[in-house]
Amino acid sequence: MKRTRTVAALLSAALLTMTLSACGGRADTAAEDTPAAQTFGTAVQVQRVTAENISTENKVSGRVLAEDEATIMVGISAKCVAVYKDAGDSVLKGDVLCKLDLASTLSQYSASQISYESAIQQYNDQKALFDQQIAIAEKSVETAAQQITVQQQQIEAQERNIAVQEANIPVTEQQIANAEANLPVTERQIAAQEANIPVTEQQIANAEANLPIQEQQLEAAEEQFAAQEANIPVTEQQIALMETQVGQARKNVSDTEALLQIGAASQMELDNAKLAADQAEYQLQQMRVGLSNAEAQLSQARAQLAAQRTGLESTRTQIEAQRIALEQARTQIAAQRVGLEQARTQIEAQKVGLQQARAGVEASRVQVEQLRLALTQYESQRDNARLSVEQLKSTRTSTLAQLQAGIENARSGVQQLDSVLEDVDSDGNVIAPISGTLVTFNAVENSYVSNSMPVAVINGESEMKVTASVSEALVPKLKIGDSADVYISALDRTMSAVIRSVERAANAQTRLYTVTLTLTSPAGDLLTGMFADVTFHTDRVDNAIVVPSEAILTDGDIQYVYVAVGDRAKYVQVSTGMTGTGVTEILNGLDGGEYLITVGQTYVTDGGEIRIVGGP
Repeated sequence: MKRTRTVAALLSAALLTMTLSACGGRADTAAEDTPAAQTFGTAVQVQRVTAENISTENKVSGRVLAEDEATIMVGISAKCVAVYKDAGDSVLKGDVLCKLDLASTLSQYSASQISYESAIQQYNDQKALFDQQIAIAEKSVETAAQQITVQQQQIEAQERNIAVQEANIPVTEQQIANAEANLPVTERQIAAQEANIPVTEQQIANAEANLPIQEQQLEAAEEQFAAQEANIPVTEQQIALMETQVGQARKNVSDTEALLQIGAASQMELDNAKLAADQAEYQLQQMRVGLSNAEAQLSQARAQLAAQRTGLESTRTQIEAQRIALEQARTQIAAQRVGLEQARTQIEAQKVGLQQARAGVEASRVQVEQLRLALTQYESQRDNARLSVEQLKSTRTSTLAQLQAGIENARSGVQQLDSVLEDVDSDGNVIAPISGTLVTFNAVENSYVSNSMPVAVINGESEMKVTASVSEALVPKLKIGDSADVYISALDRTMSAVIRSVERAANAQTRLYTVTLTLTSPAGDLLTGMFADVTFHTDRVDNAIVVPSEAILTDGDIQYVYVAVGDRAKYVQVSTGMTGTGVTEILNGLDGGEYLITVGQTYVTDGGEIRIVGGP
C-alpha cells in the first residue's frame, strides 16, 4: 500500500515538473498571484475548501427495453406460404405479417378443447359428489359431537345436582335436630308467659285500687290550693292598709319635728313618733315578705297539683297499657301454641323430604349411569363418522388427483395449441398484436418456421424504459420519483432517468428487486436490449464540507490532509464521512475556507516550506 502511494507520488511529481517546465514564465506569474506565492519550497496546487451537497452513488447494471414489446412465437413447426412484411418495416396493430399452413393444427385444437372441457366437467361432477358425501359425513360428526356435548353437560348437571342434594342432607338433618331441640324451649317460654299473666292481673288490680286514693289526694290538694289562692287578695289588702298607716306615721314624724322646732312638742314625742313609724315600716316589710312566701307556696302548690293530676292520668294510662299488654300476652301465647304445632308439623314434613332427597340421590345416580352409557354410544358414532370422513377425503383426493392429471394433460395440449394460435387467426395469418417497428422477422416464404425461435419481434411506439436489479440493502433507500443517471455504453451517452416503480418482492432465484426507470430525455437511437449502467444517488447530505478524495492521506487508521497557511504546509488530522464521485465528506478537522493542498501533498511535511503553482 505504501509502495503504491510512493510510486503514484513520484509520477505526480514528475508530471507536475513537466507541466511547470512546459508552462515556463506563465506558471510563475500564476503562482505570484496567489496569497502564498513563493520562489522556493515544494511546488503544490491548492483548492479552496467549500460546503457542497454530497450523496452516495450506487451503480448497478440494467437493460434498455421498449415500453411495449411483442414477441410472436409459434409452438409448432409450420410451413410459411406467404410473407407480407420485412424486418425494419413499421406495422400497425392487426396487420398481417405472413401466412402459415395450420389446417391440421386447427382441427387438433378443436378436439383438444373438447377433451379439456369434458375433463373439467367430469372433475367438477366428481368433486361436487364427493363434497356432498363429505358434507353429509361431517354433518354426522358434528351432530354426534353436539349430542356428546349435550350428554356431557347433562352428566355434569346431574353430578352437580347429586352433590348439592348430598350436601343438603346433613343440613336438613341438622335443621330437624335444631327444630326438635327448640320445641322444649318454646314450651317453656309459653309456660313462663302463662305464669306472668296472674302477676299482670294483680298489678292491674292494685293500680285500680290506688286510683280512688290518688283522686282523693288530688281533691284535697285542689281545696288547699283554692284556700291559698283566696288568702292572696286578703294579704294584698292588709299590705295596702299598712302602707297607708306607714304614710301616716311618716307624716306624724314630720309634723312632730315641725312642732319641736317651734317648741310645741318634746324630743320624746318625736322619738316616739319615729319609733312608731319604724315599727310600721318593719311590719309592712314583714307583710310583703309573707306575701312573697305565700305566692311562692301557691306556685309550688300549683306545680304539685299539676304533678298530681299528671300522675293520676299516668296511672290511668298505665292501667290501660297493662290491660293491652295482658291481651297481647294472651294473644302471643295462643300464637306460640299455633307456632309450636306448626313446628311439629314442619319437622315431620322435613323428615319426609329427607327421605325423598335420599331417594332422589339414588335415582340421579342411576340416571348418570344411563347418560354415561348413551355418551359411549354417541362417541362410537362420532368416531365411525370421522373414519368415514377420512376415507371419503382420501378417496376424493386420489380420484380428483387422477382427474386433475387428465385436466392438466388436456390443458397442456390446449395451451400448446393456444401458444401456436395466440397471434394467428383462423386462416393461419400471423397478426401484429401492437403497432411499432418489426425489429426481428424470421418468416421466409415456402420455408418452415421453428417453434424454438420467435417468428417476429415488434418494438412498440411508446418511449423506452430501463430496468435494473438492486440488492435488499439498497431497495429501502429508493422511492418513486427519485432521479438517477443512466449511462449507455453502446452510445457512450449519459441520460437522466426517474424511478417509476420499485418491486416489493425479490426474485426467487436472484433474491434481487427490480427497479424500473423512465428516461426523461431518451435518444432516438436507443434500441431494446442495450446494456446500461444505472447510478442511484442516496444518503444525500446538504452543505457538507467536501474535499477531493485524492487529497486525503492515510497512516494506518489515521486520515489527514495538508493545508496551505502562508508559505507553509500545515498537517490537519480529519475524520471522513460519506464518499461521492471523486469527493469525500469531512466530518471533523476542516471548517471551510482553508486552502487544501490537492497536488504535491505527498511531498510536504508539517511546517515545511511550499510554493503554490496552481489553484486560487
